[in-house]
Amino acid sequence: EGGHWESRLSIQPGSNSGSAVRAQAESLLTYPLSPRLHLRFDVSVAFEEDPVFDTLERFNTRFGAGLEFKF
Repeated sequence: EGGHWESRLSIQPGSNSGSAVRAQAESLLTYPLSPRLHLRFDVSVAFEEDPVFDTLERFNTRFGAGLEFKF
């Protein structure tokens, strides 16, 4: 069995005002090492922009790797 890849994108109003924009993209790759043990890689990128304050643009990026054990 090969690896499994998932991806998700969400866009919504930001937290500061009704016209602000917040977007987040997430991807996950899981690769089986054995029937119960999987190697897992994930990345998440979030962006928020407030049009009232042009200088307020925030990026938050997270990378992760780990082992997943299924009972």
